[in-house]
Amino acid sequence: MEQKFTFSDEANVQAAIAGLGKPLREYSPQSKKAMVISMASDFLSWLIITALFAALAILTHSLLEISGITRDSLRTLVIMAIYFFIPVWMGIFLLRKYLLMVRRLVICTGGILTLRGSRLEVTTWEQITAIKTGLRPVYDDIPTIIYRIKSNNGPLLTLDSTMGALVEAQYVEANTPSLLAQYESGAPLALGKLRLDFTGIMLQTHLLPWHDIEAVRYDFEAIRDIRYFSRLSIFQRGSGKAWAVLRSRDLPSLELARKVIEQIQAKQDEKNSIIT
Repeated sequence: MEQKFTFSDEANVQAAIAGLGKPLREYSPQSKKAMVISMASDFLSWLIITALFAALAILTHSLLEISGITRDSLRTLVIMAIYFFIPVWMGIFLLRKYLLMVRRLVICTGGILTLRGSRLEVTTWEQITAIKTGLRPVYDDIPTIIYRIKSNNGPLLTLDSTMGALVEAQYVEANTPSLLAQYESGAPLALGKLRLDFTGIMLQTHLLPWHDIEAVRYDFEAIRDIRYFSRLSIFQRGSGKAWAVLRSRDLPSLELARKVIEQIQAKQDEKNSIIT
């Protein structure tokens, strides 16, 4: 269930200074209770794993001494380093997870405000370089959508289906008009691996004219029911197969590309109907 909250006065001031416009949605990704439980669970797991590897290190050291291998031999040092590296690495990972944990998120008309720890990050829509989507299986085998937001002013931001969908929707709404204006001006429009102009859609050396586009679909592809990838499929009229299948790595935003292509195609169809 989504939780609304009133963000701090500092956030509102920062939004005004950055020119992010009007706040639209405000969220706390986790309640304080859920956050404490998650941190306690991670810490307990780290203690158990550390104790396990410490016991393995002591046991291995004893067996090596019984076998006649000296304490300061290279083999002993390597084995001991491996045993102690894993808990240390896991501790660093959990610490980084805690520091990058999103405590608050405000979606504005001009961008987003993110609170990680005590750091407030201001990100405009222009600073977002990519929005990647995927499905993550959970314990009951029902996959959930996750969003990974990449920007040029901060670390990767991972959001759940509720917040991610709202961020992507506002991002698409903010960027679509400028992209359509660029297309209408006659300048070629580059969207990742796709190139759009008045002739149609260009993928590498292949061209699909606007009048030959039958449908554009945005869905998910399952790999052995373990990994799920988002994809954008472009279908050509009269062909049962997709003319092109693009994934998140191929485009800055699959949803943005879908909306831009559909709106351009609608305008092209309208122009053709007027001519005929």
